[in-house]
Amino acid sequence: MKNIQNKLSVFAGQKGQFVLAILTIALFVLAAGAPNATIGIGR
Repeated sequence: MKNIQNKLSVFAGQKGQFVLAILTIALFVLAAGAPNATIGIGR
């Protein structure tokens, strides 16, 4: 249980917020590029 609390405290910190922000931006970029990629694969 203490290990889980340590991991949560890491994500609550500055570095954790930075990592989550990068992941969120990466997901938006992938979501924006996905329709074009499927069309390219289909042709």
